[in-house]
Amino acid sequence: HECATFARGNAFMVFDTAIYNSTMGSVQGIDGRSMTVDQAVEILGSDNWYKDSKNYALSKQNVTCSPMSGTGIYSDPYLISSPVHWRFLADKISKGEYRGKYFKLTKDIVVSKMVGTSDSKYFSGNFDGDGHSIKFAQGTKSEYCAPFRYIKNATIKNLQVTGSVISTKKYVGGIAGRSDSTHTIEKCISSVNINSSVNGDGSHGGFIGQGGSGKTTIRYCLVHRK
Repeated sequence: HECATFARGNAFMVFDTAIYNSTMGSVQGIDGRSMTVDQAVEILGSDNWYKDSKNYALSKQNVTCSPMSGTGIYSDPYLISSPVHWRFLADKISKGEYRGKYFKLTKDIVVSKMVGTSDSKYFSGNFDGDGHSIKFAQGTKSEYCAPFRYIKNATIKNLQVTGSVISTKKYVGGIAGRSDSTHTIEKCISSVNINSSVNGDGSHGGFIGQGGSGKTTIRYCLVHRK
């Protein structure tokens, strides 16, 4: 099942098991945009919707879909080429899904959403930047600020992270905020400017804000800041 997309001008939206509640009056996409049910039915086709007394739901099986191409295995990684794909990944990680999967970045992207929400909802997989960059811009009052906020048993390689973080809390990282278990960062460049107002030791890091238990391997990498 492919995700449904709705295009109007330069805006588009992606549905992940989108559900319409009759009291809301619209269908919500994962990027925060919405459309009316009539619009969704027209685009998706009535066969893909069922109706009961309270709800409309995308597909009769209510199947979760992915806007990213690929299957997430080594030979066929999920391909990330837009901020919407990144937000979809972050949403799935926040639900404890997509662990042990393979991902590849196919274009330079600009993001502010962090992947991983806690030490139990973390990125655990293989992310290949393929020579592309993530520009990360964030102003935060939370600890462990980074593109990958929490990682466990992860490999991140061939990636450059640029941008800036303005933080009032500790443990900002150029790539990861908090790391646990065994993980590898390889052939990466961190060019993130960290602007911290923490008094004393901010405990920020070029690659990782705070390392927990386990083994961290960083090789063939560079921290570059002005």
